[in-house]
Amino acid sequence: MNFNITFDASVNSAPAAFTTTVLSVASLYASTFTDNVTVNLSVGYGEVGGSAMPNGALGASQTYLTSTSYKSLVGALKADASSSADQSAVASLPGNDPTGNGHYWLSTAEAKALNLYAGTGLDGSVGFSSTAAFDYNTSDGMSANSYDFFGTVAHEFSEVMGRMLLAGGRISVFPHSYTALDLFHYAAAGVRTFSGTKAGYFSVDGGQHNLENFNTNSTGDYGDWSSAKGVDAFNAFATLGKIAPVSSVDLTALDAIGWNLAGVGTNAATSGGTVTSVQLAANTAESAGGPGHSGLDAETIRALLGVGQGLFNPHLTSDLDYYYGA
Repeated sequence: MNFNITFDASVNSAPAAFTTTVLSVASLYASTFTDNVTVNLSVGYGEVGGSAMPNGALGASQTYLTSTSYKSLVGALKADASSSADQSAVASLPGNDPTGNGHYWLSTAEAKALNLYAGTGLDGSVGFSSTAAFDYNTSDGMSANSYDFFGTVAHEFSEVMGRMLLAGGRISVFPHSYTALDLFHYAAAGVRTFSGTKAGYFSVDGGQHNLENFNTNSTGDYGDWSSAKGVDAFNAFATLGKIAPVSSVDLTALDAIGWNLAGVGTNAATSGGTVTSVQLAANTAESAGGPGHSGLDAETIRALLGVGQGLFNPHLTSDLDYYYGA
């Protein structure tokens, strides 16, 4: 797995440790997953994709999505399965769409990992607060009145990688929208739930085991975890003075939706991809596709402008997610 990161001009105003930490997170994911994929990502400071950060948000992501069918998604997940968690997850998927009438979406990065998309444009943008108190180095412990920046970055990167619930919401002109993660959202053993506001949990064995509870607070993202099991980088709300680790469950969630974990026949400490950083480069192509669309290929720009709506060609759109302080 590779990351091609462009730092927006706004990052010129960020502390030096900002870029160092962003690249450390990219290196973590690049060495943890073995997919032959390059994720194209822009990073902002005090903005995301050229837009101001939402009030109170520590981090935000704009993720480009491409449409697929339930049959194609399940087929791709089965073909991609490599770990025991993968095998269990795909075995739990029914032959027919459990939503009945769902429109399925993947982040373009995730779709590339599943061999369902071959675009070369931007996969998403992430941005981080320029006013929040961040601890950029937790190797010596956490500052009591700061948030873990590494955990915040890991959170936003993972959303561009496809870690989100759409929970039947509307994307563009399509109601009843879902992602791969929605298929592993359970209310009880054998009982899926597709509501973001009702209690549910992540499971890769048909709901037999609750690996982590999903957030149900509508001010946070439904694809994030609640804080019921403690502090985690993928929680919907960050905790002051606490390190927010990337847990094994976090990695299992990414594994289940299409990313291949190193360590399945390889050494996670030494295998994986590379990180290519365009240091402090401004987004010079924003005018081509609108704010935050730097580097988009022509196919994506046409889709964003609405050309081809209603066809079965991939329709790309963007989904905005936030990570809030608590």
